[in-house]
Amino acid sequence: MSAGTDQGSDATDWKTRREQMKALGMQVLWNALQIADDAVRSDVELYAKGIAHSKGFTVYDLTRAEPFGAESEEEQQRCVDKALRAARYIDLRGDIFPWHMVRVDGAGHMVRFINKEPAE
Repeated sequence: MSAGTDQGSDATDWKTRREQMKALGMQVLWNALQIADDAVRSDVELYAKGIAHSKGFTVYDLTRAEPFGAESEEEQQRCVDKALRAARYIDLRGDIFPWHMVRVDGAGHMVRFINKEPAE
């Protein structure tokens, strides 16, 4: 085979490999998005301070950390950051979840979850 043929084959192989990597990257991103969608509500519930509301539901304070294992101020701030990031993600994704996250009593940092009614 001549050098020109080898280079053409290498270019074709590289193009195929690049397309495969791009497809793999899209699969990884799609899976990451699905994992984030599945876990985002539990991130708020886990990291934000849960408070019993007088009307019988739980409200999550996005500015306060749940104390489970977050004893230092640095650990508490990491929990608050995770809860805030999760709430921003929910806002950005829009109305795609089987529940709504709503702000409580006009406070932007106090949220609760309401399950959507099943379609009949």
